[in-house]
Amino acid sequence: MRPARLLTVTAIGSLLLTSLSGCFLLPEGPSASSTHVVEDEREAAEFAAVGDCWEAEAGDLAEWAAWEGGDAVDCAGDHQSYTYFAGDLKTEVAEPWDDGAISDELAAALSAQCAVHLRKLGITPAAQRVAPYYFVAPEDAWEQGDHSFRCDLAVTALRSDWYDPELEDLPADIDDLVDDVDRHPIAYEFCLVGDSFGPYESYEAYLADCGGEYYWRFAESVYLDYAVGDPYPSEDELNDFATAACPESGAREAERPLYYLPSHEMWDADYGYVDCWYSLIEQPSAPV
Repeated sequence: MRPARLLTVTAIGSLLLTSLSGCFLLPEGPSASSTHVVEDEREAAEFAAVGDCWEAEAGDLAEWAAWEGGDAVDCAGDHQSYTYFAGDLKTEVAEPWDDGAISDELAAALSAQCAVHLRKLGITPAAQRVAPYYFVAPEDAWEQGDHSFRCDLAVTALRSDWYDPELEDLPADIDDLVDDVDRHPIAYEFCLVGDSFGPYESYEAYLADCGGEYYWRFAESVYLDYAVGDPYPSEDELNDFATAACPESGAREAERPLYYLPSHEMWDADYGYVDCWYSLIEQPSAPV
């Protein structure tokens, strides 16, 4: 039997990875072989331009809605964030802000746009360590009609703390990163080593090389087909969905599916998805 877990609202914070302002989980969409991005037809220089490089830490990228990190830096020097798209959001958003923060509706629209352009850049959804982030014009400018936004990417560093991750320095030419992801895809998947027998039970967890020693490998989050206000599913319904969403066929040698189900609280907050992981069948008796 596959091990199932009920995720609490508190536990969902542990799935942060590196991105609150951005989107760690990418929606379905076509991939593209091109490693170049065409900037939206707009005057974007005052906000950001494709190819801009930035110095930043993961915690800041996760917290900022509008960019607070100063000017772009020379890509030949140290930088941890790269702008791969800049444009105006064309999607209509009824309530873009909520008490000074980006609303869930606006966040979903920005995440979808950045996901599309990340795939156009050539980064596949399996490369979970390559995290997208989005930044928008400040709220007052947004309300006055400036719907500028930009999409950045950063790479979560191996051996860094899942709860306080570090970022890798990026190459001067972003095509070098795209080529490396293409040549070494497993190295950019998301794996962990922890101090318990599941990622969400661990108080200490560190990013590990999916091609080396690890305990758990993240696959994806899969949303249930439901409408807001639908009653919470039965345990059998949830397990049937998770069994289909996190199949045995996705496991590699020595792995088994490990899925996390949404709690009642998550369901009521419209977080109705199953998190699919794959766990090593034989884990050390004393996790690190």
